[in-house]
Amino acid sequence: MVPPLEGAIRNGIIPLCCGMASGCFALYCLQAQKAALQWSVLPSDDEHVKRQYFRHAIQLQQHSTTVAAMSVVSAVTCREAYVDWTRYHGLDSLEQIDEYLLRRRPPFFLRWTVIAATAASFFAAHKATGRIRWWQPQRPVIVTSRSAAGTDTLT
Repeated sequence: MVPPLEGAIRNGIIPLCCGMASGCFALYCLQAQKAALQWSVLPSDDEHVKRQYFRHAIQLQQHSTTVAAMSVVSAVTCREAYVDWTRYHGLDSLEQIDEYLLRRRPPFFLRWTVIAATAASFFAAHKATGRIRWWQPQRPVIVTSRSAAGTDTLT
């Protein structure tokens, strides 16, 4: 009987996980893009509030573009992991797979294609939006009006 780890490696769990990560990044990128569009069209009569909406939309756009770059890097990593998998999935034992991977050029995530994709995609993301934004921006606290008691009403 094949041990579970060996079976998972033989069945392509590594390229599968890289590919799924790329897909998740892409879906999240689309959601952040959609949120940026929604924030950019929110109506308001107050110019200060409109500027805050627009600033938040820009921050979401920057975050979305950063996540898109991460999706590209993950896709290239998936390809390199898949190339390795096509070569080692037919080997007889986990020890042979280990030996093959240790003899192989750098690990799939350190190959020139992955490093070049990382540099190019993050350079493009920075050029497109002016900033790399790793974390999702916090929703702004917006003062919309003053109550009769003189306290601010927040949205």
